[in-house]
Amino acid sequence: MTLRIHPGEQELSSFYKKIEAATLGVSLPADFGAPMPPPPTSAVSKEHLEALRLWIRAGAPETGIVQGTEQLLGCDLPDDFDANKLPPLAPPPAGEGLQFYSSGWHVPAGSEHEVCYATYYDFTAEAGQIPTWAEAPCRPEAGGPEETCFSINQNLLHQDPQSHHSIIYSVRAVVEPDDASWGQWTCLGGDLAGAPCDPRMQGVSASQGGADCGPRSACTSPPRDSIACWDYLPSVAMSPEVLTPLGGAQEPVSGGPLHEGVYDTLPLRGYIFWNSHGFNLTRKDTTIELYLNLRFARPESRKFMFQGFGASRFMFAMDVPPFESREYCASFTLPRYSKVTDISSHMHQRGVQWRTWEPPQDPECSPDNGCLPNDDPPDYTSTIYSDPFKKEYETPLALDEEDDASRTFKYCAVFDNGLRNPATVKRCEDGRPCNLVGGYTTDDEMLFFIGHYYLDEP
Repeated sequence: MTLRIHPGEQELSSFYKKIEAATLGVSLPADFGAPMPPPPTSAVSKEHLEALRLWIRAGAPETGIVQGTEQLLGCDLPDDFDANKLPPLAPPPAGEGLQFYSSGWHVPAGSEHEVCYATYYDFTAEAGQIPTWAEAPCRPEAGGPEETCFSINQNLLHQDPQSHHSIIYSVRAVVEPDDASWGQWTCLGGDLAGAPCDPRMQGVSASQGGADCGPRSACTSPPRDSIACWDYLPSVAMSPEVLTPLGGAQEPVSGGPLHEGVYDTLPLRGYIFWNSHGFNLTRKDTTIELYLNLRFARPESRKFMFQGFGASRFMFAMDVPPFESREYCASFTLPRYSKVTDISSHMHQRGVQWRTWEPPQDPECSPDNGCLPNDDPPDYTSTIYSDPFKKEYETPLALDEEDDASRTFKYCAVFDNGLRNPATVKRCEDGRPCNLVGGYTTDDEMLFFIGHYYLDEP
């Protein structure tokens, strides 16, 4: 549903879209009415439109400061502003869906961390939590068709703007919550922060040893530094037989209804693994909270299993000397009969331009063989590393041909190590300028092509 202001997402905010239509001359849906402001009043400037977009992306706060608007609005801002946060997301109505909540993990002022932790759920303990019509055979990672899961066809994520990215996994319960490898489960945030809790005792207060940690809190395993949760709990996280990517985003608001006929499944009992990469550029401590709303899928809407891809082979290919800029290109081939629903990109702070060309492309393109960008205009371009563009296909892009080239994307990214602005050059630990290479922090770089698809084989 489109609101006048949807905190975190300007594309779902009718107020923004109407002003954008007047400023940029883009068309509006018929039910949106007329652009704003109406003639003869002049449209707002592009700078003011961008300030409005940044305010919405920052959660549309009623008070406070949104970083980056000072240049656009021509004003001075103090440097002791609070980190922006999204308001809590209302859960779906009972019987139509459910909400998973991460609680808020602590991000100190001026810091950057990537953490992983888990929350536990069990929908087998109480009848009626999952409608029988939403039950479906599991995908292989969740136990296979011999096991019963619940099905979804809507997936909406809200996360605070300080998150550079998040990855959310559904993990089958092959390790019980009382296994020693988890460590001590405690309340993360809220009035009972730090109190021990037992995630199996739903509906019982943590003050009495249960799982209920009160408002704006959850019973979680210990948050630990971890890249994409790969090494958080090796007995679970490194096993592809039990782990399913459920969601994630590089923006405050992401997701919504899946394409017609597309669905996903989750175990009736298991864990949600929360991986969050956050950076706090303010001088005040903050937290990052994630809300994940899922809507149940009815049997008649379940035809194709939701799939995601990430082209990681050349993710760390870059090696840019100080005060130079270099572009790297690679290709990625999807299986035959893929129907691509969206594509996006992932870079860090010195990634200044990303371009993608749709199939057909050369499957052998790679940084190793000096592959160059195409001369023709790209099908996708993004220039803001912290808020990359996501291209969604209203009609999925069909890759039905047998030859690899017809199912191959090419993607290229430019990484600037202080050429345009010497002050941005990467510094080594001793303060000297050093080469920009691949890595997991925003001071290093990534070349990561991502998206979603489903298979529709004849």
